[in-house]
Amino acid sequence: MCKTYQRFLETGIDLMPLGIERREENISYFCTPKGATFIGWTGVDGIHYCFVRGFGEKVFAVSPMNGGSDCVHPVAENFEDFLRLLMACGGESAIEQAWQWSREQFDGFMEENRPTDEAKAAAEQIVEKLGLEPMDDPWGYIMQVQQGFDYTRIPYSEDYDDEDMNPDIQPEEPEWAVYYDGSFWGHSGQDKAGEEVPVGKWFEWAGSEWVIPAVYVCAKGLVMDFCMRAEPEKIRAFLDHWQLDPETEQEREFTQEEQMQIDLDNPLSFDIRPEVVVNGRRLTASHGSGICYIPGMRREFDRQQERVVGHYHLDPEQGWTISRWSFPWVTSRKPAIRELSVIMRQERRNIPGPHFTANQPGDTFTFDCPVTGQRHTLTVQDVQADEAASEREFMPGMEFPTHYRMMRYTITPELPDGAVQVFDCAESDQPRRIEPVPPENQYQPQATNCCSIGIIGGADGPTAIMVGVPEQGNVQAACSSLHFEPVEQIEWRLVFREEPCGERTVGLL
Repeated sequence: MCKTYQRFLETGIDLMPLGIERREENISYFCTPKGATFIGWTGVDGIHYCFVRGFGEKVFAVSPMNGGSDCVHPVAENFEDFLRLLMACGGESAIEQAWQWSREQFDGFMEENRPTDEAKAAAEQIVEKLGLEPMDDPWGYIMQVQQGFDYTRIPYSEDYDDEDMNPDIQPEEPEWAVYYDGSFWGHSGQDKAGEEVPVGKWFEWAGSEWVIPAVYVCAKGLVMDFCMRAEPEKIRAFLDHWQLDPETEQEREFTQEEQMQIDLDNPLSFDIRPEVVVNGRRLTASHGSGICYIPGMRREFDRQQERVVGHYHLDPEQGWTISRWSFPWVTSRKPAIRELSVIMRQERRNIPGPHFTANQPGDTFTFDCPVTGQRHTLTVQDVQADEAASEREFMPGMEFPTHYRMMRYTITPELPDGAVQVFDCAESDQPRRIEPVPPENQYQPQATNCCSIGIIGGADGPTAIMVGVPEQGNVQAACSSLHFEPVEQIEWRLVFREEPCGERTVGLL
């Protein structure tokens, strides 16, 4: 037993005002390390603090409700520092949770949870009887204790690996394997894993640093991983600008235009459509998947990202966008690769444009196009109200909006195909229930988002259609969102489609 802890026990100081209660009976949890000497309990969720045999005076926080491998964390190098942390934080709660927080989150918690008078009185007893002072930088100290700590050394009982006792425990990492019909999260079918061929090709393109670490030769085709580096400073600036928290961003609601701008601003967002050339023959990708790695993020679902970064020996202090593409062979058999190169192309980006109203034939709207750098004029040729067929037969008991307006228009000077699209600013009305769902259909999934009927609707609202009336030139049409009642006035918006950088061919083998 360490001398400071022995002296503390002799003083009779009660740590209960600081959140830690001593008990005569200490019952181990599935995640309590073997050889633990109990310091005290918080009285909530089985959280307790202890020393662990083999780690000297180091103090550990044990949090059974964290589950998996996040149940136990070192919080202090010795009991003296642990008391100084309690004094600085006014209690144990911030200490136990610091492992998952940034400095800003830690400071915010401290600001909202000021020490009670009882906690201050307990801290004064520690100062008076043990001569200790509060820790100057509690968050920085805890991070230093936890950084580089080898968690695999913590001894556990057999209960720790029992899925019934610890359902969140991560299974042992499988061997590294890449499949043609797979993604970063698994694969389907019975195909064998591809043969990994190291490449390690670094190059600059589109203002970023890239590396193709390896390719995988499979029976059906070639699999290639593309890694783009993103500076952590730019990632932090992006998250701060949009006030994004990766843990809660799914709860935020953004307009479609905000989502487009977020994609443009995001340093980790970069869509590619590569082709590979094997022995002089071009292979077009059939499918792909992607992940993003953000340095400093310690989320449960980031384990695969960390695994990929580790396998390819990428710098963990940098951000990475990693995409995996599968290219089917164009020959009847898997070829012997003598020459290999890749053609890098970037997908077009959506750029939010101005709004306008045009509801009568002859109405015009003039705008500057970032794709051409020119001024163009949209002229309305025709506006018609129409009604789409109902989808009630597909979802009994639900009523779908059917009313929309179609606007036909021309743009002069003409734009390249797909350079601009016209959308309704309003969202489609949500489907609504009109009668009880029949018992045989009550467990079927229900619609919660805007519906799509034919060419109308879709993930980004209405879509433009090429009508092609010869005497009028390239007449296009845009359909409004769907509504239950006819709508007379529509506010439209433009979306520009830009291909921002040219292609580049990179030799690999």
